[in-house]
Amino acid sequence: MEGKLIYFIQNEVSLAIKIGVATDPEKRLSMLQIGSVDRLKILGTMPGLQEKEAELHRQFAGIRIRGEWFRPEPPLMTFIQSYFDGKMAPFMKLVEHEPELLKLLEEARSITSRPKFCANEVWYGYPGSGFQGIKTRLTRLVGFYRESGRHPVLSTSQAYDVAYETIYEALPDCKEGCACQCVMAVLMGY
Repeated sequence: MEGKLIYFIQNEVSLAIKIGVATDPEKRLSMLQIGSVDRLKILGTMPGLQEKEAELHRQFAGIRIRGEWFRPEPPLMTFIQSYFDGKMAPFMKLVEHEPELLKLLEEARSITSRPKFCANEVWYGYPGSGFQGIKTRLTRLVGFYRESGRHPVLSTSQAYDVAYETIYEALPDCKEGCACQCVMAVLMGY
């Protein structure tokens, strides 16, 4: 899966913000800068495909200027600030040192729920589930068991916790009758 990022690019004069999607936001910025008299800057990026981009366009439709450009009004500015200064900021710092984390997050977000869906089945890769298991791949990237040669911050338990919470939270919720609920029922004697 090729990594796509949703970007927020701001015109430094009009302050208008473009919400778009690209594999390489820096390259996209360069292309946009060629056609702009005003200086442009990237406010930030987040994982996501065209569907998420379209969702953001709908969410901020009331402040759309034209196309993918939006007025820098409170709903959009609050969203951007809370995303980049809030919950996703620590994860995105880890992605700076280990871009493969972003691929795991995209994978988790791409999984669709179904009857009896089990998030733990995807996370751990239960035998016969057809899932490779995200946790095994995550532990190679961050935490105590990470592969050597990566940035030292990635070896901390805090890095693992941030990555785990962000990626696991992106999975759909378990459905009634999922594998982990069945295991729990056996363990509890139900």
